[in-house]
Amino acid sequence: MDASRKPRQPHRRNSVIVLAAIGVAGLAGCSLVTMAGKAIFGDPVLTCSFKQVTKVDLVDSKKSVLVLCTVPESVSSQYPAINQRILEGVTRNLKREGVRVVNANKVLTWLDDRNGVWGSADELAADFDADYVIHIELTDFTHRAENSPGLYQGKTLGEVHAYRVVKRGGTKRAESVFVNEYRSDYPPNNPISANQASAKIFLEKYIARISTELAQMFYDHHAGDGIF
Repeated sequence: MDASRKPRQPHRRNSVIVLAAIGVAGLAGCSLVTMAGKAIFGDPVLTCSFKQVTKVDLVDSKKSVLVLCTVPESVSSQYPAINQRILEGVTRNLKREGVRVVNANKVLTWLDDRNGVWGSADELAADFDADYVIHIELTDFTHRAENSPGLYQGKTLGEVHAYRVVKRGGTKRAESVFVNEYRSDYPPNNPISANQASAKIFLEKYIARISTELAQMFYDHHAGDGIF
């Protein structure tokens, strides 16, 4: 056998393995596609949206943040405490990644004392010891497919605002530094039949997904993190 041809064999074999992995993953769905990609190419780290805009790394800088989540009455009437659950979920994700976060119960108590009514982020800046205020403002939330009560498909719309707390004339103010639209459609293609999962289980999974996606706006993460 010609020795000069031997090095070409491993390259060909690896190519076959790559194509086979991608083909199998394509048949099984996007999660396996991601797994196959990670196995072959690694799992790259993505720079979070907040850092891209502000150049501030909340983990390395040790800056503290306060998280607030609000929803309109049309949403809270159908999903009681949905803002609380998302607030707590985002807070947990941020803390797990090393971001300093104001205790969620303190924020919820502050809201309750005002019957859920507040004017601007300046009030939060004045009443809490935090470097940044994050306001998650959701305008729409549902877990059912449109005109199909027997099908589950989550949809969430909103905006995420972040403010830097600054002192001016002895008064703490909230200065806008980041605004990002948020949209979630899950599953993105076909809804899930109510026969496959209870509404409670689907909601828990969907809220966990939303909380992860919202939190990831504020810390660098691997491309495959939170895929479920």
